Amino acid sequence: YHHALVWNDGRTAELAAQWCAKLGGQDVLRPVCGLPIASYFSVLKMLWLFDNVPGLKEAAEAGDAIFGTIDSWLVWNLTRDISPGATPAPIHITEPTNAC
Repeated sequence: YHHALVWNDGRTAELAAQWCAKLGGQDVLRPVCGLPIASYFSVLKMLWLFDNVPGLKEAAEAGDAIFGTIDSWLVWNLTRDISPGATPAPIHITEPTNAC
């Protein structure tokens, strides 16, 4: 669907500012996750992708697209069996502190 948005990708800065204004400031989530709202949050990247990649939101809602961090991508690629006729599905996981 789309190439990765890396942690320092600035395209989500406007979304971060909107969420700060909507939720009451940059530090509103700090007690929950230890971090300020910032453009590097994975959820902001996912929202940006939904808004900017045609058909992605619908595909995700249908279960035909998945999202993750670099950890997810590494595990997915290390656990998939690319041999002919292989049936085990790759594992899609992430380490919780990386999922903010």
